[in-house]
Amino acid sequence: MIVETRNAEKDEFVLLACDGIWDVMSSQDVVDKVRGLLTNGRPAAPPPPPQDGPSAPTPTPQRVVPRPWDLGAVCEALIDHCLNLGSRDNMSVVIVLMNPAFTPKPDAAP
Repeated sequence: MIVETRNAEKDEFVLLACDGIWDVMSSQDVVDKVRGLLTNGRPAAPPPPPQDGPSAPTPTPQRVVPRPWDLGAVCEALIDHCLNLGSRDNMSVVIVLMNPAFTPKPDAAP
């Protein structure tokens, strides 16, 4: 058994993840990414993919209402980031907040 002493003044969160995350990101990269997602809120949506040729159909714009910006959404954003980095292994993430100041900020009103 391994026991770590907590520093209640400095500990922000605990993150548990499987190897699909660690295959493409270092521990510090994951901490920095999650801290940024918790501090700065939902990242901007990626641009739409380019159309193939001039005869490509114009997509019908759809308004997708994203899920609330909560810890589950932060986990999904981290997994999406790892997919974009090329991970193709199993990915599961659990974030446990240790500091209430890091509660995900709600999305701004449209």
